[in-house]
Amino acid sequence: MRPTEEPIPDMEDGFSLVEVIVAMVLLGILAVGALPMFATGLRITAADASTTTATAAVSSVLEQARAKAAASPTAACQALQSYAANLPTFTDAAGRPISVTMTAPCTGGPAAVTVTVRATRTTATCDSNATTGPCVTAATTMIYVPT
Repeated sequence: MRPTEEPIPDMEDGFSLVEVIVAMVLLGILAVGALPMFATGLRITAADASTTTATAAVSSVLEQARAKAAASPTAACQALQSYAANLPTFTDAAGRPISVTMTAPCTGGPAAVTVTVRATRTTATCDSNATTGPCVTAATTMIYVPT
């Protein structure tokens, strides 16, 4: 009796070295094409973080202005003017300074005073619509000044 011959294994199982190299080259080409998207995404994220910090700063200044006017009803106008002259400084997540300015034209009360707060990335000023130049954000509110 003859021993049974086992079939020779098929040599086409798996990937060849050439196929692996071709796959790596194709993935490299796709990765190089996607890099600009990642760079743009990082830039947009940094700008959004700066805008978020500036918006929080403006909101904080408005809240403090309301609190200062309410805390001293007999001298609310002076309290607003004093606070506008000594505003806190802010920095965004990247460590860039955010300059905040506040205008509160008081003529004496009783009246509602329009308070405008603007945040800029530099020491420059921004225009009234807060959409051009270095202006990041702006907000306006009315604060009641009793006297």
